[in-house]
Amino acid sequence: MEAGTGSGFMTIILAKVVGKEGKVITYDIRNDMQEIAKRNVSEIGLESRVVFKLKDIRQGPDEAYVDAVF
Repeated sequence: MEAGTGSGFMTIILAKVVGKEGKVITYDIRNDMQEIAKRNVSEIGLESRVVFKLKDIRQGPDEAYVDAVF
C-alpha cells in the first residue's frame, strides 16, 4: 500500500517489484495527481498491477491486511 500517489513514480517502482501476481494499492486525496499517475503507470504497461483509490488514507485504509506500507 502506498500513501500519496503523487505522479506515480514510486507506484511504478512498487508495481515492478510486486510482479505479475502482486498489486499495489495507492491512495491519494487529489484526483488531478491520480490522473497523472494513471497515465504514467499506463504508459509503462503496469496498470493491471495498480489499484488507485481516491481517499484520504488518514481516514483509514479499506484493506484489513497488506504486506507493506510506503
